[in-house]
Amino acid sequence: MEENMEQTEPPSYETPKYDGVSDVFQPVILLLSGCLVQSESAGLPVLYELDRDVNLMGQVTRKAVFSRHEPRPNNNTSYQRHIYDLECPHAITSTSRYTYLITSVSRKALGSVGLKKTSVPRPGFKVMRINRSDEDEELFEISKKDGRYEWWDNEAKRIAIEDSANGQAKLIITTALPRQLADVRNFWVASRRWARLCRLQLALVATWCLRIWHDAAANEDKSILGGLKKKLEIRNSQRSSWSVLGGVLGGP
Repeated sequence: MEENMEQTEPPSYETPKYDGVSDVFQPVILLLSGCLVQSESAGLPVLYELDRDVNLMGQVTRKAVFSRHEPRPNNNTSYQRHIYDLECPHAITSTSRYTYLITSVSRKALGSVGLKKTSVPRPGFKVMRINRSDEDEELFEISKKDGRYEWWDNEAKRIAIEDSANGQAKLIITTALPRQLADVRNFWVASRRWARLCRLQLALVATWCLRIWHDAAANEDKSILGGLKKKLEIRNSQRSSWSVLGGVLGGP
């Protein structure tokens, strides 16, 4: 199903490539390579960075730092702005209702966001903006279809699809970006409307990394349980063999 939506991706640092027909900027594909998030297009600078590889983080790890690379004025270098902390609080000491969440450490962020696992109508998650004095607000819904996660906004419009290639995770943002936003080099000075969209984009990318961490930890648990089950089966098999051998040796 085709959706005609406004793109929430902050502008990249390349010259925009227009489609020549309509006044839109083509959707973007983000690639998570180790600790770095960047556009799939070759030669472009890093957009976001983590201080840990979320694919290798299990439940022992409790925190990772998520930063955005921002250009320095009047030169071609960039610096890291700390935006979110990805967290998995300890179940015993935590007061959070979310097992996995991103905590805002910057006024540039939308706020803290929690990841809530769901099973109906299909396996996935709800991404909730955490409000201290009111009910939490649903930002996105993540559902799994044909082995891939799809991201939907709170108006039931699909905004992104997850994929992977050569062991690297991809986030395919499926919306179109209006040209006036693509031309904005420093999106923090955009209008309030665009600023909120950009903050939503930050929350989207950070929560994508959080979701990958969640599944990596879950797979680690399955691997541990599978190993223990295998050891138990081997031990029971050995006991059964010794019982049979004992019966033979102790027979009449």
